[in-house]
Amino acid sequence: ESQIIKNRKQTPRSQRYATDAIALIVNKANKDTIISVADIRKIMTGEIRSWKEINPQSKLGDIAVTFDSPNSSTVRYIKDSICGDKPLGDNLRARSSDSIQTIDLSERTPNQLVIDYVASNPNALGIIGVNWISNPNDPQKLSFIDKVNVMAVSRSNEATDENSYKPLPAYIALNEYPLNRDLYIIITDTRGGLPSGFVNFAAGEKGQRVVLKAGLYPAYALTRVVRASPSM
Repeated sequence: ESQIIKNRKQTPRSQRYATDAIALIVNKANKDTIISVADIRKIMTGEIRSWKEINPQSKLGDIAVTFDSPNSSTVRYIKDSICGDKPLGDNLRARSSDSIQTIDLSERTPNQLVIDYVASNPNALGIIGVNWISNPNDPQKLSFIDKVNVMAVSRSNEATDENSYKPLPAYIALNEYPLNRDLYIIITDTRGGLPSGFVNFAAGEKGQRVVLKAGLYPAYALTRVVRASPSM
């Protein structure tokens, strides 16, 4: 893509404006709320297919993995950053009350449907952007919606409560949460044009506050001025 742009005698420029995270959500009845990146990779490639392989004490059955869309950046992240050179497994399924149905990856599945599906299916594992499950009533984004449980993820081969982190802003900022991804705006227009103005806005104070309100982590630290009046 860069070469095509250069062949047009244009110069691509990029600007980081936010950090997003991929969240793993499970049903409220699922007691497994921590997982390692290694186990996530095995689930996505089909090596692990049952919750009992994650936790022998689990009373749940086959893991029903669901994404928002086959062409989404979430699936792309799982393929590129988690699975590497291994293809996605054939275990991407949706479990209904009557039967097991393979997800039709030719149709776009909205993020809200992923949340609703996980909320109503104990065996489900949803893969979704963290901004979709941020609590809209929490301006600091320190909590998640109540419909599902958000899993804590560990870089270690064995996940424990001590080495696993949820996709909260502090853990994203400190890079403790392992499923992070930086977001960029890429433009090719001449400097001073309308697209450049938008980039400046997005990376500026007001734009970064919009990013925070949307449930993402701003690329640049926001300042807050507090004035304390002297006591009388």
